[in-house]
Amino acid sequence: MAGRSEGWIDERTDRMNDNNSSHGEPMMLISFICIVLLGVTLPSISGQPLPPSLGGSPPGGLGSPLGTCIDIVFLYDISCSIQKEDMLRSVEFTKALLDRLDIRKTMDNTGSRQTETRIAAALFASNLHHVIHLNEFTADKNEILAALDKVKDAIEKTVVDCDTRTNIGIEALESTYFTEEYDRREEAFDGKQKYPNAAVIFTDARTKPARHIKFLVADIENVKAAGIDLFLVLLQNKFQKDGEYRPPTDVEILTGGDTNKLYDIRGGLDDINQARGLADYLNMNYQCGLANDDFLLCADLIFAYDVSCSITPETKVLMKYVMEKTYKMLTSGEVGGLAEVSVSAIAFDQTARTQFNISDFTQAGVDSITESLENLDMMVDECRTVTQNVFYEAQVLVDDPANREKAPNYLIIFYDGLTAPLQRRNQTIAAARNFREPADTEIIMIRLNNNRNKDGTLEFEQIPSFSENEDVFFNLPNDRSKGNFLNEENKDQIVLELLSQLERSLCEV
Repeated sequence: MAGRSEGWIDERTDRMNDNNSSHGEPMMLISFICIVLLGVTLPSISGQPLPPSLGGSPPGGLGSPLGTCIDIVFLYDISCSIQKEDMLRSVEFTKALLDRLDIRKTMDNTGSRQTETRIAAALFASNLHHVIHLNEFTADKNEILAALDKVKDAIEKTVVDCDTRTNIGIEALESTYFTEEYDRREEAFDGKQKYPNAAVIFTDARTKPARHIKFLVADIENVKAAGIDLFLVLLQNKFQKDGEYRPPTDVEILTGGDTNKLYDIRGGLDDINQARGLADYLNMNYQCGLANDDFLLCADLIFAYDVSCSITPETKVLMKYVMEKTYKMLTSGEVGGLAEVSVSAIAFDQTARTQFNISDFTQAGVDSITESLENLDMMVDECRTVTQNVFYEAQVLVDDPANREKAPNYLIIFYDGLTAPLQRRNQTIAAARNFREPADTEIIMIRLNNNRNKDGTLEFEQIPSFSENEDVFFNLPNDRSKGNFLNEENKDQIVLELLSQLERSLCEV
């Protein structure tokens, strides 16, 4: 059961003592459920409709069920043609954008963890003023958001001048930021760079002096050839001529005519929607891949599934589907890397009953385990749900000599969150806490619909191992109209989400 690095332990928090933990805000879950179930229209960008892929975006943003993988440099124009308040507003735009990004953490093959989205920042006018490098703030989203206050401080302290040498910022992308010295990530997935490079430029898009436009064109050609994507957030030039603000001149050069790369906050009235639009575009177009070929994904899985009277036959079919497909994708190589996965299964209601365990398949192949999952017993024994028994039974399986020391243990519980009778709920929570105490033992929960419309949110806030919103899914407020339990529409998304959790289970190759 040993074998995971201490990096796993560092991220665990004592959720039992923190009722305000991020379990209440599972932004990751919202990001993929809303792809399927919601359709909210955002305002257009500079008169252009949003691309069809961005059809709607509730709070939390659209995105991959696997998170958003990207390194972004934010470049802020601080020339004298920009109002100070607009410079500072650009930083608030950046915070809103990053807060909506599906930022999670990954583990590399050295056992360290960092955010899958990283940022750098610089100011520019006639010269570049460095603020943040890519490898400085990678602990979590909160650290990244807090780091942006450094940008505000730099804006307040830097003396502005009146040249706008946008090419200085563009050239620095290759020479200063996306470099080996500052930890440019070169990993590839499926033939593409796993962590694409991009820059978001806040400017009025008026190069000054105009003779430097030729340098801007050349530098943009260079960064695009290097695979760096550019996004423009348009600010208002404060100077007027004949009663009209001076218009931008470099938009076509900076965006290449791609309206998906242009976001306009000159009016100051649509900042949040523009930030959401850009975040949703990044979430959708820079989705993380699954495991790298260089990694060995290994885990001992225990599927525990609720068969009590509160679970419908239709839901039981869906549970079996998720278990089977997850195992098939892991063992077929569809996740992109090597996988060594063992499986056990427990049915529970008033009692917890092992259906098969790891030692049953020490000499068996994938087909035998797949067949066992297909034939799982879904019959009710007793209507009560004494959930604490699941953790006692799971501990027996973890202690089985066939359980591999190098592989972490995952107890994946399909459950409506309702111990019955409710007086035993505290015993359920205590048993879960004891079970997940070892650093290499985790609990993941998948919410099931209770056929009596009862609310099991409390147990979903107390039982799972992870307290980061990136690591807990199906732990939403009890709003069944949005499908926050396993259903026909989201069953495949749940499989992908489960795979993304298991991707963190990396063993030495």
